[in-house]
Amino acid sequence: MTGKRIEKWTAADWIVESVRLTGDDERDGDAVICGAVLLASLREGPKVTRIAKAIGVPTRRIRHLFDNLVRNGIFTSTKVNGSEWFDEESGGVAFNMAVACGLGYIERVSSR
Repeated sequence: MTGKRIEKWTAADWIVESVRLTGDDERDGDAVICGAVLLASLREGPKVTRIAKAIGVPTRRIRHLFDNLVRNGIFTSTKVNGSEWFDEESGGVAFNMAVACGLGYIERVSSR
């Protein structure tokens, strides 16, 4: 196991164990929830029910985000394609682009 792999799981564990959404749709907008979905997926895998439970929201609240992430190739049936989120130079941009895909604002060209 590489150091980066360990760091990813440590970050995912922290998010799932430390962050709970408030349940207030004004404060927990779709962008915040999508970010939480992506981070929780690093520990839970691309499993909508497990992610929903981990972040404390009903599955129906994140289903559309999850479906968009699958459609854009960010989630497969067995894998989360998020290694670029940890790149020192472009990781923040890559993560935010994944959030935009989850929200349905953009589509990844490579997924077509």
